[in-house]
Amino acid sequence: MFLAASHPRSLRAAGATAGGAFINFGLGADDVRASESTVLEAARAAGRDADDVEIWQIACLDCHEDGDAARRKIGAILAFVSAYIMGGGDLARRGVPPEHRAPLAELRRRYSTRPGDADAALVAELGLFDYLSRRLAVCGTPDECLAQARAARAAGVRRLMFTVSLATDPVRTVRLFGERVLPLLRS
Repeated sequence: MFLAASHPRSLRAAGATAGGAFINFGLGADDVRASESTVLEAARAAGRDADDVEIWQIACLDCHEDGDAARRKIGAILAFVSAYIMGGGDLARRGVPPEHRAPLAELRRRYSTRPGDADAALVAELGLFDYLSRRLAVCGTPDECLAQARAARAAGVRRLMFTVSLATDPVRTVRLFGERVLPLLRS
């Protein structure tokens, strides 16, 4: 059994009870270290072997020949995911740098998931796109996606799971990533 987790309480529950965790907390080294250590500490505290907990990090993916199209489209999912991950809790505990805390609180206040209200431009308007895309996504051209996936690996990500539900073209995204990025990651 795997548990999807992004908040400290669910990360601890995954470590204490699950065979694995799908973590949606961020791809930066500090985010990976913080989220995975919470899971592994909970496993040890529960008397479990930390190596028995399989950890996957989650990121939004939009791989497209037109990198600008991918970046424009991924803003909507970044707004949704960041509201879920950062929640209404202590943004410092969620690893959010001070300069992004007020804009994230504003994003949470203004963002709506109602059809027609999900405005991807809100992330850009609040100056959050670069931060959120670095933390929560792999997006752009195949070359850009390769560089970002390699950066995630360098930050400590061992297994990466993607969500493509709001990609420019989800099927094309998976195909392009699989054909042009994955082989280079494996080599």
